[in-house]
Amino acid sequence: MLDKQLIHAFHQSLKSHLPDLKLGQSREVVASFYGFNSAASLIKAGFVLPEYGFDSRDDEFNDDEEFSPRFRSQPSLVNESCVRFRLRKLSNTILSDPQLEEKILLHISHDVFLKQCKFYDWKEIAPWMVDSLGDKLVEKLSCEGNASAAYSYAVHHFSEIEIDDDTDPHEDYWYKRYISGEILEGGALRFAKEYEKNLSVQSQYLSLLKRAADLGSREAMMEHAEHTDDADAIRELAKQGYYPAIEFAYEVYSDTQYEELLSFSGHKAAILHLMEKYEHSSKENEQYRLVVLNELANLYGYYPTQSIADNDEDYGPVFVLYEGISLPQVNEELKLKAKAEAQKVFNQHNY
Repeated sequence: MLDKQLIHAFHQSLKSHLPDLKLGQSREVVASFYGFNSAASLIKAGFVLPEYGFDSRDDEFNDDEEFSPRFRSQPSLVNESCVRFRLRKLSNTILSDPQLEEKILLHISHDVFLKQCKFYDWKEIAPWMVDSLGDKLVEKLSCEGNASAAYSYAVHHFSEIEIDDDTDPHEDYWYKRYISGEILEGGALRFAKEYEKNLSVQSQYLSLLKRAADLGSREAMMEHAEHTDDADAIRELAKQGYYPAIEFAYEVYSDTQYEELLSFSGHKAAILHLMEKYEHSSKENEQYRLVVLNELANLYGYYPTQSIADNDEDYGPVFVLYEGISLPQVNEELKLKAKAEAQKVFNQHNY
């Protein structure tokens, strides 16, 4: 499905040049702009949405300026031949004027919405897309087994709730008395009702997350596991190589088998822990690893060898908060080798 706002804006922008142009024909022209033979084939390949956060009012189209000779004399379209073919197929009479055709091509080549658009795979629907696509379509995709649609729908509608929030003990207390059948009044009843409402919303959210998880969304699996304290599910995701689960397992469950992988990806605590482990080692290979890790940390923007002192404007350093890690003395050849290895690791994991 092409974004309705995109098609409408494009259609309206061409109406002054092609007054008889229909909305469906504009959709076909948009498809040809991206190199497709038809809108159907474009929809099958993916869909087009304006980039997130883009506001057309920031860069309004100026008709006179776009068509002035000083601005640009020739259109520049990646798929110009496709667009020309589509336009001529739409109307041989109107476009028999070569100058009008060039004007329209130039107009299309500078269309704000077309230039700011991007293809997204149907299987990679993000929560922010729900507004553009509409609830009905996202729900339909979810019912058809689209895991990303199911997850995005849940997050879009329930992202503001606090499932793990520390609930006021008074609310829990009065809620338990309320469901036991006791008749409550005033503030006690209000606390109980609010707690009941929060539980209902949380239950809906967890239900949607579970649905998305069952469809295969790892994001939903992870979030549902966090909210339900399912350590086994998180560890299973970590084994599958899912980075958020690996990070969680390391930080919360102290699963150190992922420490080196995390250090490669720039996890500060993992790098520092490994460096501290190797700092006083007499083994050459561990001393070398220490130098590599330091180079890697530098590439990620922090410097473990530097000390941090509590400075006073009048009296200078008062005491050291953190004493930097000491590096072993290695020859220049090994330093260069360590630097090259760190750069290689950084390139492989910094995406």
